[in-house]
Amino acid sequence: MKKINIDEYILQNYKNKTNAQMALECGCNKSTISNHRKKLGISATELNKNLRQKTDYICQQYGEKTKTAIAKELNCSASFIKKIWQENGLISKQGLTYTCNENYFQNIDTAQKAYWLGFIAADGCIYRREGHRGMLSIGLQKSDIQILEYLKEDLNTTRPISIQENKRNNHFIATLQINSDIICNRLLEIGIGVRKTFDLSIKEICSNIPKKFINSFILGYFDGDGSIDISKSGISKSHVRIIGPLKNLVDFKDILQEFKITASIIQDKRKYKEPFGSLELKNTTEKYIFLKFIYNSSVKCLQRKKERADILIQRIENNITNRSENIKAINYYKSVVLKWGELLKR
Repeated sequence: MKKINIDEYILQNYKNKTNAQMALECGCNKSTISNHRKKLGISATELNKNLRQKTDYICQQYGEKTKTAIAKELNCSASFIKKIWQENGLISKQGLTYTCNENYFQNIDTAQKAYWLGFIAADGCIYRREGHRGMLSIGLQKSDIQILEYLKEDLNTTRPISIQENKRNNHFIATLQINSDIICNRLLEIGIGVRKTFDLSIKEICSNIPKKFINSFILGYFDGDGSIDISKSGISKSHVRIIGPLKNLVDFKDILQEFKITASIIQDKRKYKEPFGSLELKNTTEKYIFLKFIYNSSVKCLQRKKERADILIQRIENNITNRSENIKAINYYKSVVLKWGELLKR
């Protein structure tokens, strides 16, 4: 039997075969193949590059074929197939299977789905890495974990929420990550970009949402990038605002104006990749009518922010201080609420 030249054999087969397979055919140990490969300057990454180019196919076969069957088909090890599935969030390191309703966002037919689009637009990130499935990731302070539990429930996913410490400020971060090309591609179609802050288009997203759910979308975005600061000095000193790129704030201002809600934009003078600022609800009427508008929905939302909104709304409606601006705000709300009803039916 002719002796195999190991170096020549590796050069001819390293793109398609594993170390173990080459060692078996050359009649040597894996370590021998590994040492020869290193001398030839062929890294482990190069060895697996050809197989990794088939990541999409390997992921598509998840649930259709066993890892052993795929490994035999692709002439690789079953452990490699398992590793690809783990890297793409299909199974955990312990071998547990993660499931998810990947078609959840195909039809935006409920207020809750519109809310999640707003929340993701503000606080979510979409990652697209070569050789990996798309990933939706949302990270919040641990105290807000309940909202991630709600999203987890609606997506019907078995993916756990991870808790990690942010060592820079000693805070704990709760993160939900969903690996799904279907979900990520759909979010991109709707208008949420990979570089979420700079790529998303508020008007494009809203064009994909029935108008009757627009207030729920704005509430979702507000829960992510909005704030309510209640001052002891009174309602006039309290702040209700949304922060973000100016182009997004302009879109929000136009949408709110359609519902007879006035807001002002204040540009942040600090230097960013794109102009940033805040959408401010300045006077009592603006604050009151905006909060009544976005919370005119029964969606699951961020409770700590809703509690602040309820406090501000009640202070205006109870008018304990007997101020004319409170009466003015309530009367204005009564005059436009019927118009909202007509707009939200479209």
